[in-house]
Amino acid sequence: EVDWLKPGALHVSFLDPFNEPELIARLAARDISAVSLEMLPRITRAQSMHAVSSKATIAGYKAVLLATQHLGKMFPLLMTAAGTIPPATVLILGAGEMARQTLRLVRSCDPARTIVVANRTLGRAEALVHGDPAAAALDIEALVTRPPAAGLVVAATSAEEPVLHRDT
Repeated sequence: EVDWLKPGALHVSFLDPFNEPELIARLAARDISAVSLEMLPRITRAQSMHAVSSKATIAGYKAVLLATQHLGKMFPLLMTAAGTIPPATVLILGAGEMARQTLRLVRSCDPARTIVVANRTLGRAEALVHGDPAAAALDIEALVTRPPAAGLVVAATSAEEPVLHRDT
């Protein structure tokens, strides 16, 4: 596909430059300027251009919507004359951008819902739930010994290795 581009063109895409050096060399040989979207900085000013954050936002939103269809109970807290249907606890695995968006969506659907955020780095989970009285942070390894009773679990992590390890 590099041959289809005109010399001097600008190519913007996910290029994976550290794992695709031949592609980068071919682009350079044809005098094609390239911008690798995954290499944009993760700073506030560049947030609107950051493709990974955009994908995480959509993934977090869609994960919650899909999960609620299979939950087996109503998603928000419902109070009627016949009684109260309590909301299910939501467990979010991860504390990155997808987790942040998942937390925002769940919170917008039901501010009183209990949310547990579990991450390998407890400090990141704590920062994500800071100031939210209905949310708690856990070290992800704690899930092996004392998992919360969650009705909805969203794996909001891009970790390439297994999230939990259990010795058998």
